[in-house]
Amino acid sequence: MDRRQLRCFLAVGEHLQLTRAAHSIGLTQPGVSYQLASIEELLGVALLKRTGKHLSLTPAGDLLYRELRRLCLEYAHALADCRSHSDGEPSETPGQEGALPDFRRLRCFQANARCLNFTKAAKEMCLTQSALSYQITQLEATVGRVLFLRSSRVVALTSTGHHFFRFVEPFLQEYEAVVRRCQGLKDQVGGSLILGYVGGIEMQLLPRLLLDFAKQYPAVQVGTRYLTLAHLFDAILDGEIDCGFTLLFGHQHPDGLAVRTLAREPMMVVVHGEHPFAERRSLCLEELRGQPLVSLSEEMGGPGVAWHREVCARVGIDFNRAEFLPDFQSLWLALEMGRGIGIQPRETCEQHGGGHLRYVRLEDADMSFEYAVAWPARGAKSGLAALLGMLPPGR
Repeated sequence: MDRRQLRCFLAVGEHLQLTRAAHSIGLTQPGVSYQLASIEELLGVALLKRTGKHLSLTPAGDLLYRELRRLCLEYAHALADCRSHSDGEPSETPGQEGALPDFRRLRCFQANARCLNFTKAAKEMCLTQSALSYQITQLEATVGRVLFLRSSRVVALTSTGHHFFRFVEPFLQEYEAVVRRCQGLKDQVGGSLILGYVGGIEMQLLPRLLLDFAKQYPAVQVGTRYLTLAHLFDAILDGEIDCGFTLLFGHQHPDGLAVRTLAREPMMVVVHGEHPFAERRSLCLEELRGQPLVSLSEEMGGPGVAWHREVCARVGIDFNRAEFLPDFQSLWLALEMGRGIGIQPRETCEQHGGGHLRYVRLEDADMSFEYAVAWPARGAKSGLAALLGMLPPGR
């Protein structure tokens, strides 16, 4: 890919509109269209999707756009480094072409740096010697430093040439790897996903899941966002996140959501080590009548607090009399201080609990909950189906 092709593709990727892209780089719209078509023909993969007057990047195009921007930044840093090289002799015509790499020109430099012979390098690149020499002269102008010492008998790299060659070798390998990845994405899904989480059992599987997903679907950009239990469902319904890893109580969730259970876990009674219940192996919920309770606030716990209120009411406990705390840190501090008893998921106890606390199993059949993933019942993004397909079966 040469510099003009690269400029056109990056402009279209930024604006997703041919007229604006052409105006931003001083070309005509047909000229930009021609360059884009030549890139797609060169790579053998569609980079843009055209729907009427609207443009969007295909998965391969999205990957190429992101990776080329990163490579261009690396190239700009390399040029600045070469121009500041203390032993570098300035070229006769300082560069005016900016920091966009011309990959064909870089291959010419690479071939000549390996051969140290213009004739052999030109043959390797299927060019005439004069054409190869022109490409290298133009590259020297871009770099702003002489890269080769030329004489009638000897061609040698300058100090800056050696320095630049050490950058160019892995840089071209990176570019070729990007091209191969793009060519492998002809039929893959792309776009972006934002996943919400509340910090429960999903933290055991999310890192590995997202790593494997990125390897299998590199064209999908995935972001994560921590949310409280009180706000996660609304964030899905409002389109702020595409799916959420959450807790379900009694398998209750708002209309408009689809859910999949990942695990079912029991609720535990959390008491200070000096509490009379601390030596018990199990309890019934009704045994907590008259005991001081502590809980997350409704603003934090949302549906979890509502569920606690409902199940406690069945055995004559007024959950509204509990002390409500604004966050987990305050809740666990209150439990450590012995200010009351908590009813929390087993996984939460293992994550947050301290050495002074004891956890007692609740015998009541309905004192359990589900870890689940939830997403919009309609209009879910294409990449979400691929992600859900990689989740382990529920347990």
